[in-house]
Amino acid sequence: MSTTTPIACADDGTACPPCVIVKSIATLARYALGALFIFSGAVKLQDPQAFAFAIKGFKIITNEALMTQATFAVPWTEVLIGVLLVLGLFTRAAAGALLIMLAGFTAAVVSVLARDIDTECGCFGRFLGSKIDQSTIIRNAMLLIFTFAVFYNRGGWLTLDSWRQRKAGAAQAP
Repeated sequence: MSTTTPIACADDGTACPPCVIVKSIATLARYALGALFIFSGAVKLQDPQAFAFAIKGFKIITNEALMTQATFAVPWTEVLIGVLLVLGLFTRAAAGALLIMLAGFTAAVVSVLARDIDTECGCFGRFLGSKIDQSTIIRNAMLLIFTFAVFYNRGGWLTLDSWRQRKAGAAQAP
């Protein structure tokens, strides 16, 4: 499905209502995920020490240098992905990176639960300092589903990607 033309599902080139709904949901999910990860990264950047303690609580990274790198790399990556999603710029790449990050976060949560470690999530800093439990996995699964919808539907409507493609197509036209 091209992002440069309207959704054309029917033989006559018109958009079918289910496709319009799916693409609209992907658009809303893109904005929501973008805002959520900008917020999440910004909260971690405001209090890197708290985020470092959260990483340490997972007992997965034991190397101090690697933990320090993760303390700063994860929040900046979240902010960058969030901005790209809100703008709809490099949308598939941003959603793909977010899918990988969420899968890693979910695997870490499963590891914590399997090892019966009592620790905080650290996902949203002091705003949502929740203990890790099964609801954390459910939340991450929902985020994964929405992120996949954004990835699959190329971000939905109103992306800078589609604007760039239209502009490139117009420049190539005779």
